[in-house]
Amino acid sequence: MSYNEQFGEQKGERQYGDDESTEKSGFMKGFMNEKEGSVCAECDSAVDQEEIISKDFDGEQQIFCSKSCVEDFSESF
Repeated sequence: MSYNEQFGEQKGERQYGDDESTEKSGFMKGFMNEKEGSVCAECDSAVDQEEIISKDFDGEQQIFCSKSCVEDFSESF
């Protein structure tokens, strides 16, 4: 039994230039959502909107994921 038969998947042939707009739009939507999210200034991890810790450094607001990242950032600042 082939993989496709076993899992009920069908593989259609595609040609270069076939319309892939639904796949691309789904990918781009996820990419754009990721770009809108906040990133910790110290460790570069994604920060959930409910978990944001922000602090000003030289008049610029920085976003952090944890108190330890705030401390590490302030030590290196």
